[in-house]
Amino acid sequence: MHKRNIVICEDDAFLGPTLNNFLSDLGYNVILTTCSEELDQVCSAISPDVLILDRQLPGEWGPEIALRYHANSPEVAIIMMSIDDSVESQVDGYNKGAMIYLPKPFQPVALEAALRGIFSNKSITENFKNIQITEDNELILEGGAHVALNRKESAILRLMTLRKPKLVETYELLELLADSDGELPPKSAVEVLISRLRKKLKDNSIDRDMLQIKSEHGLGYSIQGRITVKK
Repeated sequence: MHKRNIVICEDDAFLGPTLNNFLSDLGYNVILTTCSEELDQVCSAISPDVLILDRQLPGEWGPEIALRYHANSPEVAIIMMSIDDSVESQVDGYNKGAMIYLPKPFQPVALEAALRGIFSNKSITENFKNIQITEDNELILEGGAHVALNRKESAILRLMTLRKPKLVETYELLELLADSDGELPPKSAVEVLISRLRKKLKDNSIDRDMLQIKSEHGLGYSIQGRITVKK
């Protein structure tokens, strides 16, 4: 197994080096940066497995960095750290793509446990080939077979894949289905498309253990399983 790459973005002159040394001693390949510009430069040269971001950074803040990386590299796990432990800030962090939100101060062993959980899930996923959704509105299955999707099905599935395993609210899906004038369709339009997607998965022998679209009544939908967005 390759040595895991962790990139820290923390401008605190004490905490940054402390975490760097702690994680390096655990055997991770760790690089410390102090701002988004340094982070982007490092990540253009290596493929990080995990980003550890301070929320309040000079220049571009952690949540905005998380939003960029979650959109472009959804396979990268993101941990957000912040002295702001308010519910609003935590929700914002999760909505921007953070997998874990650690309120400061925290013990380094809490970060160690969080990383252990992340890499345990990654190891399970990496033992299997993922289903991929392409820019050409297709699903590529494990055996190489292609399943055609229409534009709306592809848009919905792509958004849920980028967000997984988090919930995508119904209003967000309705916005994807809006017409050229911005008028939203009825909620039943989302229900029909989700039903159609589930049927396509079933018709192509994609069982629920491999890929599942889950509904939260009155709230929205989430996707679970081995699916990624093909770059």
